[in-house]
Amino acid sequence: MLPFSTPNMAFNIAANAPVFFDTLSLMVNCCAAESTETFIKRTQSGADCSIYYGRWDNDDEREEFLVKRVSIDRQSYDELCRALGTWGVRLWNGFCESNPEVLDGERFDLAISENGREISSCGTNAYPENYHSFTSALQKLFE
Repeated sequence: MLPFSTPNMAFNIAANAPVFFDTLSLMVNCCAAESTETFIKRTQSGADCSIYYGRWDNDDEREEFLVKRVSIDRQSYDELCRALGTWGVRLWNGFCESNPEVLDGERFDLAISENGREISSCGTNAYPENYHSFTSALQKLFE
């Protein structure tokens, strides 16, 4: 069981229990000038999912483009929540590592809101266990 605290209460949740999130945001910077952001928000009927592409232009202005938006039904949302639990996403909270051996690579920032509790992690060329299964599943939402 993992302890989660809010100002007024403490929770104990099994690390592999489904993560029934309110919002999920994953920003991935592929190089200094380009990034993608996946954003998922729970709805009454499932979830709305958006993926954005961003880049810095030559004038140091950030441009962001919606690549695709899809809605998933409740069953698909529940499957994703169960998978997040199976991958141990709660154990990623506080993960913040880098691999200095890689000079040009990828950085990620993950923020998940679950019933008032936050799960956040980040990394530069370093990833928590099952991260690539997680990102593959997110990509499949948009196929």
